[in-house]
Amino acid sequence: MKHGEYVYCFIEGRVDRTFDLKGVGGYGDVHFMNYEGITAAISDVPYSILEPNRENALAHEKIIQQLLKYYNLVPCSFGNVFKSKEDIHTFISKTYEYLKENLENVRDKMEVGLRVFWKKSVFSEEIETKEIKEFRDMLLQKPNAENYYSKIDLGKMVEAQVSRRRQHYSDAIFEPLAKYAVEAKLNDTVNPLMVLNASFLIQNSKEQEFDSQVGTRMKKFEDRLDFSYSGPWPPYNFTSSVPNT
Repeated sequence: MKHGEYVYCFIEGRVDRTFDLKGVGGYGDVHFMNYEGITAAISDVPYSILEPNRENALAHEKIIQQLLKYYNLVPCSFGNVFKSKEDIHTFISKTYEYLKENLENVRDKMEVGLRVFWKKSVFSEEIETKEIKEFRDMLLQKPNAENYYSKIDLGKMVEAQVSRRRQHYSDAIFEPLAKYAVEAKLNDTVNPLMVLNASFLIQNSKEQEFDSQVGTRMKKFEDRLDFSYSGPWPPYNFTSSVPNT
């Protein structure tokens, strides 16, 4: 099978130390190649599409997380395989200013994530308004054959109320926290009980201050919401995506 090079991230400056890190798929150890002050973290792999299974995805993320402890970097998405080191040189030369700009944007900063969920015991209380309850009870008194379009209307009413409550908590949690971050981003909610899915780029020197602000919001809404606060993460949300090869 033809040989290729897997790229994990692009690091600001040179990397002069070694790391005991096995690459994705177990084909080779992680090593480094420098091009005019930008270093690519790479490992040997077959030149083919790597299976995006859990083991490979975790290996990819583990390597980037380890390097993040020591270096400023721009992470690559999973699956970037180049034909050769020469092709990596060519890629960096063509995207040099783009990479430098992204590296500068995240220097001395960290990404943290905040996910907020309704407590199951509270969700119905917040979403089932008097209007929704009355409409639902009216449907229960009709034969199913007559309820098709009414059920669609009920679903729309519920969706609208969920959207209103999410906006309420965004105003109360996300917007105040965004003022303490360099950048902030709202991501898609991927669970019916998810109120908020946010990422923040914060100065390393402001970590404790930001943690304290998150703690204040946790305490304020602890009877209604569950919080999942995590990081630091590679700054995927605050660097322009490095193109797949």
